[in-house]
Amino acid sequence: MVTAKTKKPEIEKVEGERPRRGRKPKNPDSKLIVTEPRVRAQRVSPDMRRQQLLICALKVFSDKGLSDGKHADLAQEAAVAPPTTFHYFPTRDDLIGAVLDEVARYLLEDIVKKNYDPKAPAPLTIKKILLAFADAIDSHPHHIRVWLEWSSAVRVGFWDSYLKFYNGATKKI
Repeated sequence: MVTAKTKKPEIEKVEGERPRRGRKPKNPDSKLIVTEPRVRAQRVSPDMRRQQLLICALKVFSDKGLSDGKHADLAQEAAVAPPTTFHYFPTRDDLIGAVLDEVARYLLEDIVKKNYDPKAPAPLTIKKILLAFADAIDSHPHHIRVWLEWSSAVRVGFWDSYLKFYNGATKKI
């Protein structure tokens, strides 16, 4: 029995026919194949969903590159419907911008800011930052791979945003 709070009934599919709900097969000799109900994404708060999508987007852009990662790739990685990705990141520029903002935040706050000491000698500070960056290659490989591509991208949109990041980073030191 199906109530408002239970899942939809399983779809019955008969070989050679389209899926049908709750009906007997037309041909009594055909084999009945019962498919599993679709697994829905777990309900989470909008902030948690956005964070989940951002983490998955970092992986997608790390694997496919800034030019080739798409909303559909993100939806597949996050196991959500494609419209969900567009809800949080309406355009591709919004998606890439959010990923690059996260990479910049990580590098500035978690690496530079945590290891910068204005009272320490410059060589020691540089060494601490470089060691933290080296550790990040293992602990946050997607951030680092996206940063490496971003720092070498000469396309107008990517390069301009990288120069903005670079200038902001050098001002903090």
